[in-house]
Amino acid sequence: MKLVRWADATLPLALTLVVILTLALSPLSVQPANADELYGRVRGIVSDATGAAVPGVQVKLTNVGTGIAQELVSASDGSFAFVNQKPGVYTLVVTKTNFKSFQVSSIKVEPNEIYVQNVISHWLDATGSRCNRHCQAL
Repeated sequence: MKLVRWADATLPLALTLVVILTLALSPLSVQPANADELYGRVRGIVSDATGAAVPGVQVKLTNVGTGIAQELVSASDGSFAFVNQKPGVYTLVVTKTNFKSFQVSSIKVEPNEIYVQNVISHWLDATGSRCNRHCQAL
Protein backbone atom coordinates (compact mmCIF):
# COMPACT_ATOMS: atom_id res chain seq x y z
CA MET A 1 0.00 0.00 0.00
CA LYS A 2 1.39 3.35 -1.05
CA LEU A 3 1.36 6.15 1.56
CA VAL A 4 1.29 9.89 1.07
CA ARG A 5 2.83 12.24 3.59
CA TRP A 6 0.82 15.43 4.01
CA ALA A 7 0.86 17.97 6.86
CA ASP A 8 2.83 15.69 9.15
CA ALA A 9 0.32 12.87 8.60
CA THR A 10 0.58 9.74 6.58
CA LEU A 11 -2.50 8.80 4.55
CA PRO A 12 -3.10 5.95 2.15
CA LEU A 13 -3.05 7.14 -1.49
CA ALA A 14 -6.60 5.92 -2.13
CA LEU A 15 -7.97 7.88 0.82
CA THR A 16 -6.11 10.98 -0.32
CA LEU A 17 -7.67 10.72 -3.78
CA VAL A 18 -11.16 10.27 -2.30
CA VAL A 19 -10.77 13.36 -0.12
CA ILE A 20 -9.49 15.46 -3.03
CA LEU A 21 -12.29 14.31 -5.35
CA THR A 22 -14.93 14.92 -2.68
CA LEU A 23 -13.72 18.46 -2.07
CA ALA A 24 -13.44 19.18 -5.78
CA LEU A 25 -16.91 17.85 -6.67
CA SER A 26 -18.87 19.02 -3.62
CA PRO A 27 -19.88 22.39 -5.17
CA LEU A 28 -21.62 20.43 -7.95
CA SER A 29 -23.96 18.72 -5.49
CA VAL A 30 -25.27 21.95 -3.94
CA GLN A 31 -28.92 22.58 -4.88
CA PRO A 32 -29.74 26.03 -6.21
CA ALA A 33 -32.06 28.17 -4.13
CA ASN A 34 -35.68 28.19 -5.25
CA ALA A 35 -37.00 31.53 -6.43
CA ASP A 36 -40.28 33.00 -5.28
CA GLU A 37 -43.39 31.92 -7.13
CA LEU A 38 -43.91 33.59 -10.48
CA TYR A 39 -47.68 33.21 -10.30
CA GLY A 40 -50.51 34.44 -8.13
CA ARG A 41 -53.78 32.96 -6.84
CA VAL A 42 -57.39 34.00 -6.60
CA ARG A 43 -59.54 32.32 -3.97
CA GLY A 44 -62.66 32.86 -1.95
CA ILE A 45 -65.84 31.43 -0.46
CA VAL A 46 -69.35 31.72 -1.86
CA SER A 47 -72.08 32.12 0.75
CA ASP A 48 -75.69 33.26 0.78
CA ALA A 49 -77.11 36.23 2.69
CA THR A 50 -77.45 34.11 5.86
CA GLY A 51 -73.75 33.14 5.75
CA ALA A 52 -74.40 29.54 4.69
CA ALA A 53 -71.93 28.07 2.19
CA VAL A 54 -73.18 27.71 -1.38
CA PRO A 55 -71.67 24.65 -3.10
CA GLY A 56 -71.88 23.93 -6.83
CA VAL A 57 -71.51 27.53 -7.98
CA GLN A 58 -69.95 28.17 -11.41
CA VAL A 59 -66.91 30.42 -10.96
CA LYS A 60 -65.16 31.88 -14.00
CA LEU A 61 -61.88 33.82 -13.93
CA THR A 62 -60.88 35.65 -17.12
CA ASN A 63 -57.55 37.31 -17.83
CA VAL A 64 -58.55 40.68 -19.33
CA GLY A 65 -55.29 41.03 -21.30
CA THR A 66 -55.31 37.62 -22.96
CA GLY A 67 -59.01 36.72 -22.86
CA ILE A 68 -58.10 33.29 -21.46
CA ALA A 69 -60.76 32.03 -19.04
CA GLN A 70 -60.77 29.24 -16.48
CA GLU A 71 -63.89 27.80 -14.90
CA LEU A 72 -64.49 25.69 -11.84
CA VAL A 73 -67.27 24.78 -9.42
CA SER A 74 -67.23 25.80 -5.76
CA ALA A 75 -66.61 22.97 -3.29
CA SER A 76 -69.05 21.64 -0.69
CA ASP A 77 -67.89 24.37 1.74
CA GLY A 78 -68.41 27.07 -0.94
CA SER A 79 -64.69 27.56 -1.47
CA PHE A 80 -62.95 28.07 -4.79
CA ALA A 81 -59.30 28.62 -5.76
CA PHE A 82 -57.57 29.49 -9.00
CA VAL A 83 -53.85 28.75 -8.65
CA ASN A 84 -50.87 29.47 -10.92
CA GLN A 85 -52.35 32.61 -12.48
CA LYS A 86 -50.05 34.77 -14.56
CA PRO A 87 -49.72 38.34 -13.33
CA GLY A 88 -52.35 40.60 -14.82
CA VAL A 89 -55.85 41.98 -14.47
CA TYR A 90 -58.76 39.54 -14.17
CA THR A 91 -62.55 39.49 -14.07
CA LEU A 92 -64.39 37.06 -11.77
CA VAL A 93 -67.96 35.97 -12.56
CA VAL A 94 -70.03 33.77 -10.21
CA THR A 95 -73.31 32.19 -11.37
CA LYS A 96 -75.80 29.62 -10.12
CA THR A 97 -79.41 28.86 -10.96
CA ASN A 98 -81.83 30.67 -8.59
CA PHE A 99 -79.05 33.03 -7.43
CA LYS A 100 -78.20 36.53 -8.53
CA SER A 101 -75.02 36.63 -10.65
CA PHE A 102 -71.97 38.31 -9.15
CA GLN A 103 -69.14 39.98 -11.06
CA VAL A 104 -66.03 41.83 -9.98
CA SER A 105 -63.59 43.43 -12.41
CA SER A 106 -60.06 44.73 -12.08
CA ILE A 107 -58.71 41.94 -9.89
CA LYS A 108 -54.96 42.53 -10.01
CA VAL A 109 -52.98 39.31 -9.69
CA GLU A 110 -49.36 39.72 -8.64
CA PRO A 111 -46.59 37.10 -8.39
CA ASN A 112 -46.42 35.24 -5.08
CA GLU A 113 -49.64 36.85 -3.79
CA ILE A 114 -53.14 35.58 -3.02
CA TYR A 115 -56.15 37.72 -3.93
CA VAL A 116 -59.16 36.86 -1.77
CA GLN A 117 -62.63 37.61 -3.14
CA ASN A 118 -65.45 36.28 -0.99
CA VAL A 119 -68.89 36.32 -2.60
CA ILE A 120 -72.30 36.82 -0.98
CA SER A 121 -74.91 35.57 -3.38
CA HIS A 122 -78.62 36.29 -3.05
CA TRP A 123 -81.53 33.98 -3.82
CA LEU A 124 -83.93 35.01 -6.58
CA ASP A 125 -87.66 34.34 -6.62
CA ALA A 126 -89.60 33.12 -9.67
CA THR A 127 -89.76 36.66 -11.08
CA GLY A 128 -86.00 37.17 -10.75
CA SER A 129 -86.28 39.52 -7.80
CA ARG A 130 -83.88 39.23 -4.88
CA CYS A 131 -85.34 37.55 -1.80
CA ASN A 132 -84.42 35.66 1.36
CA ARG A 133 -83.66 31.95 1.31
CA HIS A 134 -87.16 31.04 2.55
CA CYS A 135 -88.71 32.34 -0.69
CA GLN A 136 -87.56 29.15 -2.44
CA ALA A 137 -90.35 27.26 -0.68
CA LEU A 138 -93.00 29.58 -2.16
